[in-house]
Amino acid sequence: MKKVIAALLILFASLFLGSREGSAFLLDAECGRSLPTNAKLTWWNYFDSSTDIQANPWIVSVIVNGKAKCSGSLINHRFVLTAAHCVFREAMQVHLGDFDAWNPGQNCSSGARLSNAYCVRIDKKIVHAGFGKIQAQQYDIGLLRMQHAVQYSDFVRPICLLINEPVAAIDRFQLTVWGTTAEDFRSIPRVLKHSVGDRIDRELCTLKFQQQVDESQICVHTETSHACKGDSGGPFSAKILYGGTYRTFQFGIIIFGLSSCAGLSVCTNVTFYMDWIWDALVNLSA
Repeated sequence: MKKVIAALLILFASLFLGSREGSAFLLDAECGRSLPTNAKLTWWNYFDSSTDIQANPWIVSVIVNGKAKCSGSLINHRFVLTAAHCVFREAMQVHLGDFDAWNPGQNCSSGARLSNAYCVRIDKKIVHAGFGKIQAQQYDIGLLRMQHAVQYSDFVRPICLLINEPVAAIDRFQLTVWGTTAEDFRSIPRVLKHSVGDRIDRELCTLKFQQQVDESQICVHTETSHACKGDSGGPFSAKILYGGTYRTFQFGIIIFGLSSCAGLSVCTNVTFYMDWIWDALVNLSA
């Protein structure tokens, strides 16, 4: 029996060993690649610019009772990374690919494969054991296992996570959101929006939100579009050079911001939790 379990773990691990640099390896060798957008985007015109799902094929909508509640990111064929507070007791689905942000329930009602997208039921959920025990927003990280593996395409592809080695320090991130864009929560975009955020001193967020923002979190300032209702669980990301290719890596998970949806956001520091992510994937796949 022990030999069978060991063999299964080796088989599971081999799914992620497609790209190595020393002892480090990408969680999924096909990660972080996307088709370019039609528009030429720079740091100066990136703010509030509409994008398309092919430019961000890892973006996931988290559906609960037919409604889009949160966002997430595809990290391999079977798993979605999101915030712990986005993991609900009710039956959940995730929607990946080219979908209608205004009517997710209609597209997800059958749980079937759509033209360029997947709507898949969640069969296992996990949140960090520390979530809710110290402060409301500490350990705010969770994983969703889809009922079946999804095939990659131009519209569906994982974001990069690096195992066994920290990625380079990044101070500027890309935020790609579906959620509301105004404090009254009535302005919901139908298409993805880009924004750029800069890492700032955690003490500023600690003072602003009147709760401790520690090394397991990142404090981010954005000039225009911000994390808002419906964006929780979505990725803060950046392109970095790895193995001679620029790929998109995830650095943060959106967890909360100002009620005005302006200025400051706090996200879970993904690199802080890489050991937890790896252990959880192994346990959920056993």
